[in-house]
Amino acid sequence: MLVISRIFHLILTPSGQPGPVENIIAGLVLGPSLLCKIKKLQEFFIQSSSIEYYQLLTFNFRVIFMFLIGLDTDVPYMRRNLRLASTLAFEGIIACTLFGAASAIAILRLLK
Repeated sequence: MLVISRIFHLILTPSGQPGPVENIIAGLVLGPSLLCKIKKLQEFFIQSSSIEYYQLLTFNFRVIFMFLIGLDTDVPYMRRNLRLASTLAFEGIIACTLFGAASAIAILRLLK
């Protein structure tokens, strides 16, 4: 984990990414989402006798991670920018809905 994290640090530091982002990406690469899809690597990193332990440990770390994110939340900043953030969020929802509807209509016409 530390070696992969250091590799991502060397790659992403020139682009201005902070250390925690590099650690999260290293965890995604090593976790069950990417490299552990390869059967040999999964057998090497995650032994079958300790799967329940890993599941409990990952759940606990997710809870701790989300708690730490909650501690860093700047509520007064959120209140000051609530109107702008909600406007952008709703515009994004509307744009995605319209794009999805247009894509669905185009695909249905192509399939007929």
